[in-house]
Amino acid sequence: MNSYKWILSLLLLLHFPLYHASAQDAGEDFNTWTVKGRDFLGLNFSVAHQEGTNVNRLVTNYTDLYSLDWAVRMYGGHFIKDNMTLGVLFEWDQKTEDRTYEQDGKTIQTHLFSRTFLAGPTFRSYLPLSKNNRVGIFNEANLLFGYGKSVEQSDDGSEISRGISNSYNLRLGLTPGINFFISQGWAFELSLALLGLETQVTTSDVDGVESRVTSNDVNFSVNILSLKLGVTKYF
Repeated sequence: MNSYKWILSLLLLLHFPLYHASAQDAGEDFNTWTVKGRDFLGLNFSVAHQEGTNVNRLVTNYTDLYSLDWAVRMYGGHFIKDNMTLGVLFEWDQKTEDRTYEQDGKTIQTHLFSRTFLAGPTFRSYLPLSKNNRVGIFNEANLLFGYGKSVEQSDDGSEISRGISNSYNLRLGLTPGINFFISQGWAFELSLALLGLETQVTTSDVDGVESRVTSNDVNFSVNILSLKLGVTKYF
């Protein structure tokens, strides 16, 4: 619930400068920023936070639960045609999770920390929703190659277990979004990861026991916590 309040508050804060810019530049033609030959650079982020006590998750009741997931994406591209771009994207994801629960008369504490880096080519297409192109929608398709590392530790008071994992993945994603031009090539963006196809190879070492897993996932979901807010500059 805290994450929903955080996102709502941020959207309300963004409303006022956007409204002020709209009033100032109502006569500007923003179609010139998405024509062949233009370039753009952008930065966006997403964050999800949860903290609670006595949280029920399927068959486990967590007496304490804390998680923080965030991602930062840097991207850029060149307009190969009007309203069509080719570019590149870099993404950094990080996750922290702490859990405490009771099992077989023992209090177990677990800690997870993971970090993933992704990079690859992107393709965007834009569709103006207003005559002067101030507001429009875009669809981004990307093919990302990634590497990640995670450490997970479990402590039951008498024994500590630790696992270290390395993962390599290939991800094909589809990300629709909305862009709002302010002035002079600056725009706000709101996007949502909607569809993903991913192949991942993970090697793990848990207390000296090694394993290797290859997984293939198809994900189609609408999750408000995966909303990405950002700003883009068009040249």
